Amino acid sequence: YFTFMSLPSDKSRVKSLKVTRRWIYELWVLMLVCKSLKVSKFLYHTYEGKPKPYWWIEQGSEFSTCIGETPFGDVTFWLEFQPSKGAHMMGMFVGRRESIRPDIVIVKGHFERTKDFIDSRKAINVLVECKEDPFNKWRGEINSQILPYLQIFKPNLFVLASLQPVPESVKEYLKNQGIKIVDNLEPNSVSLRLLHDLIFEEIGKEM
Repeated sequence: YFTFMSLPSDKSRVKSLKVTRRWIYELWVLMLVCKSLKVSKFLYHTYEGKPKPYWWIEQGSEFSTCIGETPFGDVTFWLEFQPSKGAHMMGMFVGRRESIRPDIVIVKGHFERTKDFIDSRKAINVLVECKEDPFNKWRGEINSQILPYLQIFKPNLFVLASLQPVPESVKEYLKNQGIKIVDNLEPNSVSLRLLHDLIFEEIGKEM
């Protein structure tokens, strides 16, 4: 809070506040996912020969965010997953901003580093993209971000989690593309059960 409020202009402060708000929503949704999978504890990673914190929260990190022990075995989670260090530079070559960091990626198995998962050639079990803004603020991202994520990452399950309602026509369109919509996802909402059921069904289906 003190960092972004010390920025020199109101425009910069608002922009920074929105980034912080987005991260809060992403972390909250990640917490819901962990609860859905009945994570009993988080495992330590090893960094420079020492155990590192349970959660490693860093944009585009080479480390996974956390690895949880669940009834389905170890499950690895990434916040703002980036497949390679240079991936964020792709936009330079096409002359436009390229979205390359899906908000939450979930994979069955134990992967301390992103490269370990990439080298395994395993499929992403679940990709969750979070939207805390009203629909009219992100509708343009359907073609510029959401559908490209589906095409690039090819998850077994793609969930779009929205704090605000999503128009029924858009929900139907994305459903036909293979994307599940969980809108009105907020504390004490009925949407919490839908998110739980979707995640639980994908991760636990081989049990």
